[in-house]
Amino acid sequence: MGLQPDLTRRLARLASGRRGLALALWGERGIGKSHVLQALRQAIPCQSFCVEAAALPGALATALPRPQHLPQWVRHCAEHLEQGEPLEPEDWAEALGEWLAALRCTGLPPSEAAASRRGSSIRCTDLAPVLLGLEDLHRAWPEDLEGVLALARRVSRTPGVALLVTSLTPLPAPFENHRLEPMGWEESQNFLQAQVGEPLPPEALEWIYLRSAGNPLFMREYRRHLTVQGYLWHGGRFWRWREPPAGCSPTTLSDLARQVVGQALRTPMLQRALGARACLGKAPNDELWAWVAGLSPEALRIARQSLETWGLLEGSAFTHPLYQETCLELLSPAQQQQYLQEIPPEAVRRPTPALRLAGLRQQYAELLRQAEGLEQAGHYRELEGLLEQAAQVAGRLGQGRAVAEAQIRLGALQIELGKYPQAHEALEAARDLLRRGDPHPLLARCRALLCRLHRERELPEGRLPALRAARAALALARSLAHTPTLALCLSEAALAEAWTGHAPRALALAHEALGAAQTPDERQNAQSALGQVLLSAGQLKAAQAALHKALELATIPLARHRLGLELDRLTGGLEPARRRLHKLQQLGLNGVAQRLERYFPELASPPAQARATPCPAATHCLEVLGPVQLSGRSIAGVKRQELLLYLLEARLLGRLEVSREELQQALYPHTEEALAPVLLEDLVDRTRSALGAEVVVQTPQGYALGAVTSDAERFLQSGHSSLWRGLYRQDLPGGLAQVRECLYSRLYQQACALLESNPLESARLSRILLEAQPYDPRALTLRLRILQATRLPNAVSPGSLQATR
Repeated sequence: MGLQPDLTRRLARLASGRRGLALALWGERGIGKSHVLQALRQAIPCQSFCVEAAALPGALATALPRPQHLPQWVRHCAEHLEQGEPLEPEDWAEALGEWLAALRCTGLPPSEAAASRRGSSIRCTDLAPVLLGLEDLHRAWPEDLEGVLALARRVSRTPGVALLVTSLTPLPAPFENHRLEPMGWEESQNFLQAQVGEPLPPEALEWIYLRSAGNPLFMREYRRHLTVQGYLWHGGRFWRWREPPAGCSPTTLSDLARQVVGQALRTPMLQRALGARACLGKAPNDELWAWVAGLSPEALRIARQSLETWGLLEGSAFTHPLYQETCLELLSPAQQQQYLQEIPPEAVRRPTPALRLAGLRQQYAELLRQAEGLEQAGHYRELEGLLEQAAQVAGRLGQGRAVAEAQIRLGALQIELGKYPQAHEALEAARDLLRRGDPHPLLARCRALLCRLHRERELPEGRLPALRAARAALALARSLAHTPTLALCLSEAALAEAWTGHAPRALALAHEALGAAQTPDERQNAQSALGQVLLSAGQLKAAQAALHKALELATIPLARHRLGLELDRLTGGLEPARRRLHKLQQLGLNGVAQRLERYFPELASPPAQARATPCPAATHCLEVLGPVQLSGRSIAGVKRQELLLYLLEARLLGRLEVSREELQQALYPHTEEALAPVLLEDLVDRTRSALGAEVVVQTPQGYALGAVTSDAERFLQSGHSSLWRGLYRQDLPGGLAQVRECLYSRLYQQACALLESNPLESARLSRILLEAQPYDPRALTLRLRILQATRLPNAVSPGSLQATR
């Protein structure tokens, strides 16, 4: 049992959020596997559960608690298992894996529990580890063994969860096998003397050890056998011993078990109690046990006490599964049938017909078929409701992969509808569910769609997540060698690389996607990606040709509209774009409509602007649309600039003050907690001394910008483009993305408005936009339109023209 301390240390690390463990304790019968398993459960302060593997998977559905935040589809799966409905091993393993992950968050509020399952917000040390034990896996059905292996793969990917199983033989990966070795001489002496509480004669210890070979169960039963036979007895003060004659003792564990059980079965009352208990399987209640045994409650109590003295039972459970197996072997078929006939029908859980599950599967398939019809017809508003219904039916099926598939379909549509938060929630939930399972094309597709979501939103901070998602999707697709998924992920990766400025890699991936595409839909998607990549690289004619080829292959309205707006962008067709915008809005495709409005700002509604909160009568002007300065003078000290900019951005967002704690975290994030308040107070004092006491004013909770206006606020109010001297916060990185996006969106709108009346000023503003976001499609499109409108390439700098290309 020397491996127990090592396993205890490894399991204790689960509390720190380490990767899950799948451990197999294996060895011969009676070697102490169950003893070690129970000892490990007691040694680790965690939630732990244990069931017999022969009762899988239904036993787990009744043994595990159901926390409030347990996903609904897992609850439905548990109901199916409780009712004995047949589920595929992969399906119930998927549900149990999610169940164990949810149990880890027991005690957290529902919102924090959901965040923890996504791997965010909650520290690993705030979560309780979970340990699940399965005893005697060798007794499980072969199909249940497949489910246990699938569960082990999921547990291995779930932090803070451990699966411990016992078996007669080692198990395949991902289990980490640990063989339990027989006890040594000293350990066996301690074990045997602990059984009786007193020292035993050395000759008896040696005799038992040599014949048991250090097997704990064998040693215990040999000692009991020798005591019953009178070879080992207590003389009043100490134990005495005489060696048995040769051949009078059993030589194998099975023989010993048959001898012990056989002796108990010779007594009629014990035979009834023991035979009924063996035929009942799982531990029954006393009333049912007495009924099947044909004994009164008092007689059953006496019989159980005798069987406990014999060491066969502990309470209502066998002390070792070998005794139950031996009892069933020794009972004749007629005796077993007699006991089984006494079991009331209501006490037997029989598998119910799988009609309900079959009906749900048929309903789910029919909803997906209807969804394809609505997509072909372009009825996208109705399609969303149908996909939501499909997601609900998938949940009632209790199949995690069906749930993930429905969420992915719904998330993909919500991207096109412009419902970005809902799409993000659906896709993240599907990704988190799938990545704990075996690698699957659905996971690659989900990651590709998360990349598309970031590209459609076009937030500056979305570039890196988009690239990461695209590359992860492509790596998985390559490993799976699934051609449709690979073609999709290659196209999405090409667009992500182009968006982040990696033009050569984007072109290579786009051409590879075209080579991998096999069906018309795959070729249409690949041609579309190639056209957009060529457009971002400035190869206009090649881009137009690729987009036209994709349009010829497009079969659904959504694809035709997407390709059409890219061609409108190339040709500068304002009127076709206006008609297309109207049609997109009619169809409810607001996500696609927003992209068109970015291409043609003349058609867009005025963008939402940051609120310019009225400020006191200004004596200073904070200039941030270029190098940061105050009333034309530079501001000495980066921290002073950061302080003023933070207060200004808060005011732009409508906040009247910023708390001291928020400023400490923003300006001194890596400083000791006790020192940060001192540094902030000193910074405010030095800023007021250098620039004027009216620049920063104290508020009830913190600080605010005082009698200071800004060129940013004046620009948002008036739209005067001359206020822009360079980049926003030039030479001072950072700032709130919301303020930055609002200012640049308004600047883009002004540049478009000046395109006809003042093309040179429009060109100057476009250079600022391109310098701020070199690969922003809006800025690139504006630059192309300026070149087309002026026909004066020399009117722009070579550097900006190269950026456009």
